[in-house]
Amino acid sequence: MLDWLLDNGARNCGGKLDLNSAKEIAHFADDWVLTQLDPKQLGDWSFPPRQGPRRLPIVVGVAGGHYEVLDGKHRVAEANSRGDATIPAYVGRFFGD
Repeated sequence: MLDWLLDNGARNCGGKLDLNSAKEIAHFADDWVLTQLDPKQLGDWSFPPRQGPRRLPIVVGVAGGHYEVLDGKHRVAEANSRGDATIPAYVGRFFGD
């Protein structure tokens, strides 16, 4: 996951992730699984459209079936505005869940 974050220029609200931030996210979960999720489960954001390539959103599963998007809020917002039924996501489980 660390390599994927760095190679694909994952971003957070502060901009492109630096090595230490990417390490924190990558080691936040004990396993990462590529799956399809309903974007409505991931949030109801509204952002202006972005230009450029689309990467898979990074999502961390939390207790009770709630998700926190670590990278990809714009992609989730675009999927919701298009009415997409699912969106590809890397899902990680918190340690201990």
